[in-house]
Amino acid sequence: MTPALLLLIAAATTTSSVAEEPPPDFDWLAVPVLKFNDDIGLMYGVHTLFKEYGDDGEFDWFLEIKLRHSTKNRHEHWLYFDMPAFFGLRLFVLTEVLRIDDANYFGIANVERLDEPSDPYNQYRLTEPRVQTFLSDDLDDTWRWGFGLTFAYTDTRFIDTSRLAAERPTGFDGGHSLIGLAALVHDGRDDELRPSSGQYLQLYAKAATRPLGSSFSFQGVGVETSIYFSPFANFVYAGRLMVESVGGDVPFYELARIGGGRSAFGLGGVFTQRGFAESRFIGKHKALTNQELRYYFPAIFDLLSFGVGGFVDVSLVADGASVADWPGRLRPSVGAELTAKWKDLVVVRADLGFSNEETVFYIEGRHLF
Repeated sequence: MTPALLLLIAAATTTSSVAEEPPPDFDWLAVPVLKFNDDIGLMYGVHTLFKEYGDDGEFDWFLEIKLRHSTKNRHEHWLYFDMPAFFGLRLFVLTEVLRIDDANYFGIANVERLDEPSDPYNQYRLTEPRVQTFLSDDLDDTWRWGFGLTFAYTDTRFIDTSRLAAERPTGFDGGHSLIGLAALVHDGRDDELRPSSGQYLQLYAKAATRPLGSSFSFQGVGVETSIYFSPFANFVYAGRLMVESVGGDVPFYELARIGGGRSAFGLGGVFTQRGFAESRFIGKHKALTNQELRYYFPAIFDLLSFGVGGFVDVSLVADGASVADWPGRLRPSVGAELTAKWKDLVVVRADLGFSNEETVFYIEGRHLF
């Protein structure tokens, strides 16, 4: 489960735990959603949680619904369901519906500097419902394994004078995918909301094939790892590395994602590389590193604490390049971050990222990693 989802589960039950009372049989929470970045505009909506408990005080099932819309007419809606005891395994179901009127396509492995990334020539309309099911189980206290299936239906619309119309990559006119995923995860972080020590590792493999209902056949492997170290009081070094390699007949909109159990648009954007437009660098063979130095001020009345930090993000798309060419393909960005943490419930970050193409501002509800 992602840190954000674990955080929201905790938030839904905080009142009971703080009061040291047994949880109710059923609990729910509804809160407004508000975030911003230069890619999506101002996003607003509602976030609702439902949770039912068993006799042992642990939850039997958890349901989360988000309905969100932005000032750039971007729709991001999702429904998440979590059942810890499903025939001896843990079941996750995530349903997402995306509608992005100004989705980006800059070309595959295009690392040349762009003067105007927001030019309509680089845009198209993406409509995509995705349903992901995942079953997992613990191997020990820090290791777990899982497997699942993701179904996605992708519809694209674009004008004849766009880059997508000119290049017509695989999947330019949309398609559907049934993607199988297997993952092995190690989570040794001391805290998922604001870690200061430990490691996280995810190894995954995925595949789609026409005989099982996909428009295209492709396969790939990837790794995501992060480390956290506190050399001095209140200082935290955080580093992340993501590497993914896919092969076969891969549609361009899948090349614009990276990750296993929870994929994100990239490289470029609020969840991958700050300072570059969303999905700025896409390809079959890509890597990303994020390096951050974070400082947290003492909490105010044990309720609110602030933090500041600096970061360096570097991406690489290696399609068609030899190892000797990789240094020339590296694309860095830098920036600064301000965070606010309320109790042990939520972290809000404000990032300002600088690259040789853009300066991009973000407000998001959690650390990047």
